[in-house]
Amino acid sequence: MITFETTIRVVPGPMQVADVPIDVSDAWIPVHGRRCLYKLFDDEFYHGGFVHNGFGGYFLIVSKKARDKVGVSVGRVITMTIAPDTSTYGCEMPEELAEVLATDAEANEVFHTLTPGRQRSLIYLVTAVKSVDKRIDRSLKIATALQIGRTDPRKILTTNQLMKTTFLTSSLAFLAACSGDDKPKTAEQAADSVRTVQTPKQVNEVVGVAVIEPAARISQLSAETGGLVRTVNVEIGQQVRKGQVLLTMDNAVETAQLRQANVKIKTQQDAIETARQNLQTLRVQLQKADADLKRNETLFAGKALTQKDLDDSRYTSQNLQQQIRASEAQVRQAEGQIGALRADIQYAGTVAGLKTVKAPANGTILSLDAKVGQYLSNNQSIGEFAPAGPLVAVTEVDELFALRVKVGQKAYVRPQGSDERLSTGTVVLTSPYLRKKSLFSDNAQNLEDRRVREVRVQLDNPGQVIIGARVECVINVK
Repeated sequence: MITFETTIRVVPGPMQVADVPIDVSDAWIPVHGRRCLYKLFDDEFYHGGFVHNGFGGYFLIVSKKARDKVGVSVGRVITMTIAPDTSTYGCEMPEELAEVLATDAEANEVFHTLTPGRQRSLIYLVTAVKSVDKRIDRSLKIATALQIGRTDPRKILTTNQLMKTTFLTSSLAFLAACSGDDKPKTAEQAADSVRTVQTPKQVNEVVGVAVIEPAARISQLSAETGGLVRTVNVEIGQQVRKGQVLLTMDNAVETAQLRQANVKIKTQQDAIETARQNLQTLRVQLQKADADLKRNETLFAGKALTQKDLDDSRYTSQNLQQQIRASEAQVRQAEGQIGALRADIQYAGTVAGLKTVKAPANGTILSLDAKVGQYLSNNQSIGEFAPAGPLVAVTEVDELFALRVKVGQKAYVRPQGSDERLSTGTVVLTSPYLRKKSLFSDNAQNLEDRRVREVRVQLDNPGQVIIGARVECVINVK
């Protein structure tokens, strides 16, 4: 057991809760999980559980029975003791529901395949009423719902089709046996036992915890390639323009590679020019050789030239033709290497350019973790960036009210636990699907049985809020 002092306060709901010191929750949850027994002062123990407060800590919901028993109210400093909850379900199983499950093997099997959270929700449906008859009635409805695969507690008591006519007779017999009344119930009394709950009141507002973000969402700044930071040109909170250099890294190696590539291409261009001059010389020599050959053929026909001299003329012409073809191939090869060298220059210039980190858009630097002299690895995050534009409150609406929220509805945000309005706004986006898990859950192993719909509200007065702040978002759904 752990004993500590805390204060009763109110959270939206409204609920009265007691904050748990960080050192207590850090010591408790890894060992015992989030369920526990708690007591105020020296009173009896009650079932409870750690609830995340959205700021890295936890609180316990203090039941009205526990508060009234020791006479405490909001603002009162109390002594609270927590102990491990070794019960099967994390709360007391009502006798009525236990008896129904014991006599209905199918419902009992389905019940024990549910998550602990949903089991407790079904148990709370029964313990929420004091009348034994109503507890039995709800237990029977739960059993019938489980048999047809309906496990959502919010749907079990609001469906007129759950209680089948064939089940009514056995229900009446069970009611009589458990209530101690041997007289059979009338049809009117039987109808009372299966009456559904009253229609809920009209919902005009939906409230959810929200986080303030840019409409274009916060992005991570990162270095595309590794290197040693040489200069940091901006500060946290500074507004920047798209393409502005935020920091530079040492690029001596890349600069040297670029110079080397430029030297190589210059040398290659000179080699191509020399080859072209040689080719031109060979073509001139070929023209002379062809003229000599033609003249020698005439002389040979007039028997003024020997066969050997004619053959030598032909050889000279053919040899020059071969040399020209080889020289032309050499020029083409050299020109091809020029293309490769230009690609090397482009690559070296690109790599050198990666040694700078630039602003991806107009916006504000939210955080910057790089320092001069620090070595950055490839794709290492160096800070966060908020694109310029409107701010939105990203909130979540429970599936029970998800269809009530529409684009265009008016809303406002306020500090958590306060009625002060920070800014009005308009719903600009509603997610097309329900998430299985809360966006704001800091515990990756949280297995809550609830689904939520993401909603974004564009704020009219962004200067009244801070990016990253958690607030309450109130949406008018009338």
